[in-house]
Amino acid sequence: MTVSRGRLLGWAAERCAAEGGGERAGRLRLDADRILAHVLGVGRSALYTESAAPVDDAPADEFRRLLARRLAGEPLPYVLGTEFFGPFELLVDPRVLIPRPETRLLVERALSLLPSPSGACVVDLGTGSGNIALCMAAAGCGVLATDVSAEALELAEENWRRVGLDGAITGLCGDLYGPLEACVQRGSCDAVLCNPPYVASGELAGLQPEVRFEPRLALDGGPDGLDLIRRLVAGAAEWLRAGGYLVLEIGAGQGEAVRCLVEAEAGLEFLGVEKDRAGIPRVVSAARR
Repeated sequence: MTVSRGRLLGWAAERCAAEGGGERAGRLRLDADRILAHVLGVGRSALYTESAAPVDDAPADEFRRLLARRLAGEPLPYVLGTEFFGPFELLVDPRVLIPRPETRLLVERALSLLPSPSGACVVDLGTGSGNIALCMAAAGCGVLATDVSAEALELAEENWRRVGLDGAITGLCGDLYGPLEACVQRGSCDAVLCNPPYVASGELAGLQPEVRFEPRLALDGGPDGLDLIRRLVAGAAEWLRAGGYLVLEIGAGQGEAVRCLVEAEAGLEFLGVEKDRAGIPRVVSAARR
């Protein structure tokens, strides 16, 4: 038995309203539109311009199933299975952190520092979904991308294959700099990039409910959020060539602490902190002396 697009959206609006009024209900309603458009393979506007169009049982059931996941708090990108990062539509699931728009600032800063991205040797530590590695490879860099999670690396490699850039990226499973030993000389990399876990352990419980679906490994930065950042800064000079760059994403309120960490390393010169669109210091950069 078929049901119209309009009837499905009406049912969804009632379900969203039952989850709470105001802004949350409005956001869930928009998410319901995106889910139905995804299931039907149409643009969102077609849901309304063709509201009387019938929807067969199978897609209607799939829509109800996916909407139930979203109403239970699962992030929309996991429900849809994809998320955009710049021009790339990436596969995402609970194996990896969902790419955030602010990480584009890290990519932009790295590309602005490299004199010529074409042929540059770039390291992406903790690649996750592979979003940073993908953008750097698209700019012409040769990328070594590491992740301690074999499952995350498997998904990243699938994303690289989907856009045909897997030949420019070498995926390596292991912790931070460790996997580099087998394939690149120390002191030869043009840039080391990383969006590390930087949330303080005690702050995880206070994050938005949707975040509990994301891998803790990609979020938990230890007691003060700086555990991984300390290791990244301490190891960078060993792998960078003279004049090479370290570019890191950081959390709100960490700018001064990370500047001090960089300045304490004799082999690094602190270059500055870039703010995101919300005015939050977000990306730290340094150069190998």
